[in-house]
Amino acid sequence: MITKGDPLPRAYVLLSSLSIETALKGLLVTRNPALVSEGALPKSLGNHKLSSLASRLDGLNLDNNERALLRTLEQAMVYWARYPIPRSWNHSVESFDQHFIDEYRSVFNKFQQRLCRLIYDETRNGWAADNGVSEEFFIESYERRVPEQ
Repeated sequence: MITKGDPLPRAYVLLSSLSIETALKGLLVTRNPALVSEGALPKSLGNHKLSSLASRLDGLNLDNNERALLRTLEQAMVYWARYPIPRSWNHSVESFDQHFIDEYRSVFNKFQQRLCRLIYDETRNGWAADNGVSEEFFIESYERRVPEQ
């Protein structure tokens, strides 16, 4: 059994949490470039509240497994994956047994692919940033690798 004290799950959860957070924020900015002002994100995006970020995305309907994943990532990122000794201890993230890790990987991989596909679909023909810079690109190899929704 792998427990929360083992380095692999802690690092895995931290990095997967950050990748989901980055994808959610990236999708928010893709849909609303005005969120970036003078090269910075607003304070409303300056947190690790993944469920809240996901709820701001119209059309991103989460299933029960995805909602549970986001809740787990939120707690784990703040309370033991990122900070070995948290500033406060309001939540408890249980140790991860192998069954949970296998299920977590499956849900995480599917959700991450879905978010990346959404970003790609919305930017593949170009994207105009709020600062007037327009980026036009099309990555054929990515098109082949990312499954359709």
